[in-house]
Amino acid sequence: MKTLLIAALALTAYSTFAAQKNTMPSCDTGKMGPVSYGDVSDFVAKKTATFVDLNDKETYDSNHIPDAIHYYSAKDTLATVLPKDKNALIVAYCGGPSCSAWKKGAKAACEMGYTNIKHYSDGIQGWKAKKPLKS
Repeated sequence: MKTLLIAALALTAYSTFAAQKNTMPSCDTGKMGPVSYGDVSDFVAKKTATFVDLNDKETYDSNHIPDAIHYYSAKDTLATVLPKDKNALIVAYCGGPSCSAWKKGAKAACEMGYTNIKHYSDGIQGWKAKKPLKS
C-alpha cells in the first residue's frame, strides 16, 4: 500500500511538472519578431528597449547602438544588467542579415524569463548605414 501511495504521488508530481513545462514560454528564436530601423531609432530616442549586441568586442567598441549591452562582456552577469521587469523590451542584434549570433543573446534572455524579445536583423551594419550623422 505504501509503495502504491508513493507511486501515485510521484505520478501526480510528474504530471504537474509536465503541465507547467508545457505552459512555459517558448525560447524558439524563430518566434521572436523582427524590428525595423525605424523601430530601433524610436526605441533609442525614447529609451524604451534594452539592446543586446552579439558582435565581437572590437566591433562593439568601434560602433554599437547607444547603451547596448555587449553580450560577451556581460554574459556572466547578464541577469544584473538586464531590466528587472521581465516584460521589458529586449532587442538582440549582431552584424547584419546573415548573422545568427543574436539568437544566443535572445535565448539567454528568454531562459531568464524575459517575454518581449525582438531581433534587429539589419544589425550594426544597418545601424551604421542609416543612423544620422552628427553635425
